[in-house]
Amino acid sequence: MGGLLNLLARGAGLVLGADAVREASAKISAETRPMLKTAIRAGLTAGERLETWTAGAREQFQDLVAEARAEQRRDDQQRGQ
Repeated sequence: MGGLLNLLARGAGLVLGADAVREASAKISAETRPMLKTAIRAGLTAGERLETWTAGAREQFQDLVAEARAEQRRDDQQRGQ
């Protein structure tokens, strides 16, 4: 009989503990949700800025490559004459 009471007491403790954890996590979630959304928005903004910067850098690099190719073709033509 003692084993059964011990088992019931442990089960009740688990139920009460799980309920307390659920309430605490709901409270934490409610408190952290605005902070998480702010962090996500900051990440999105940073990503957009990085995308803009890399697009500009990529365009400048492509311009340099095109200029170098044009100069190389010109030099090759001058040597061939």
